[in-house]
Amino acid sequence: MLRNLARPALRATQRRCASTTTAGSEIPLANLELRWKTLSVQEQGSLSKHLEKVQTGDWSKMTVEQKKA
Repeated sequence: MLRNLARPALRATQRRCASTTTAGSEIPLANLELRWKTLSVQEQGSLSKHLEKVQTGDWSKMTVEQKKA
């Protein structure tokens, strides 16, 4: 019974975390402006390409983190 009660909270947490990461990588977008210099060149390039693709779509569907990045 306890296991069933914990699952909705886990799913909600997973959705929140998923919204702050890029689809093609595991680089979180939260506070990206502070962490940009610590990312490797490959991570920066991958993230840039992903964000370029996202920007070609509907901006109203983008998260705040994506818009800031």
